[in-house]
Amino acid sequence: MYIGSLSQATGASPKAIRLYESMGLLYGVQRRGAYRIYSEQHVMQVQLIRRAQLLGFKLAELQPVLTCRDGGPDWDEVVGFLKQKQGALRQEIERLEQLDVHIGLVLEELAQCLSTPPVNPSQDCDLLAV
Repeated sequence: MYIGSLSQATGASPKAIRLYESMGLLYGVQRRGAYRIYSEQHVMQVQLIRRAQLLGFKLAELQPVLTCRDGGPDWDEVVGFLKQKQGALRQEIERLEQLDVHIGLVLEELAQCLSTPPVNPSQDCDLLAV
């Protein structure tokens, strides 16, 4: 199939497909004259790349894992890569949850400060104090 058919089958633009190939993420692309010829295997490869992108992976992150290797990716390496990304995501979730708690505390302090009239009328809530 030509690039237009691959694009239609995967939802990836022809420009994106060319980029995947230039980065080594698509392997085994045959040429017939000036035309690239894609197979059903390429449909699966592009779908895998697009799914990884939906999961938050950047193409540069995928490059070491999906770069051409004897006809396909090293699936054990892909699994390890996904677990590593999941661990980093869990750490980021924990950091964001701590930030959420801290913001809640600041909001409570602000609410308390605003509900209590200051002893000195020129005195404002000091929310910047750490």
